[in-house]
Amino acid sequence: MSILTLNTMSEKIVTLATLTYMRAQLLSAMLERNGIECFMTNINRIKESPGGVKVNIQEDDAEQAIRIYADFKGSYGKQKQKAVEHMRSIRRILVPVDFTPHSENAAYYALQLAAKLKANIKLVNAYLDPMGNPQSYLESYTYQLNLDKIIREIEEETEKSLEAIAEQLNDKIKKDKLSGVKISWDMNKGNAVNSILAQANEYQPGLIVMGTRGSDLEGIRSFGSVTAQLIEKSLFPILAVPHDYDGHWATLPKRVLYATDFDQTDFTALRRLVSFIKPFDSKLFCVHAAQEDAEVM
Repeated sequence: MSILTLNTMSEKIVTLATLTYMRAQLLSAMLERNGIECFMTNINRIKESPGGVKVNIQEDDAEQAIRIYADFKGSYGKQKQKAVEHMRSIRRILVPVDFTPHSENAAYYALQLAAKLKANIKLVNAYLDPMGNPQSYLESYTYQLNLDKIIREIEEETEKSLEAIAEQLNDKIKKDKLSGVKISWDMNKGNAVNSILAQANEYQPGLIVMGTRGSDLEGIRSFGSVTAQLIEKSLFPILAVPHDYDGHWATLPKRVLYATDFDQTDFTALRRLVSFIKPFDSKLFCVHAAQEDAEVM
């Protein structure tokens, strides 16, 4: 195995194997499922690299990774299906919506990504339980004593709104002749953050796409603060679409900026980011901001 030394990290990076791109992807997925961080280099986006794609790991993981690689070579067919299932998660996009223009805008941007990735989109909405937050919901129902009717009306309204967004996305799929994209939706009663996290854990998406600004109806359908909380708590990467960005006519990302503080988490984040942007033929730029008197690394 060859060794690369990264000045920004104390660990040494070693090349575990040099394979075709497809086999390198499968091995990387298998390593990741076993808790070993890895990344690929020497990837040629136009045609297969003459020297093959290198699968790199941290030197401390070499012993375990070598055993996994031996198993991979010995049972390629059996492991292939498991790795493929893991890779399929990248082709699932979860889109929380609150029926504001901002969240619908994010849904259209997600559709552009899904068309390139041949991914499925699942729209989700979390509506509050009137029993759990009576003050915000029951003010307009002061003289209505039938709580079951109130809940049913909320559910019906939410269902119609989700169906409407799904129909709009499907219309765009037909109009633009997009293939490989399926739209589904679901809704949950409860706190927005907890409900979306539960949906993500069940759906296992490769990406969550959502808006950065919610409704003016604070307390009923607000995603402004929800986005920040989800970024903090989610186990899945989140792409937050600015509210002024027009997702209807979005172009795929050709330039991606990664802000780094030379932290150990960069290793995992960059590996996932490189895997995600590869289909878009994007250029990745890294930037580090520091005080003028800070030590140059």
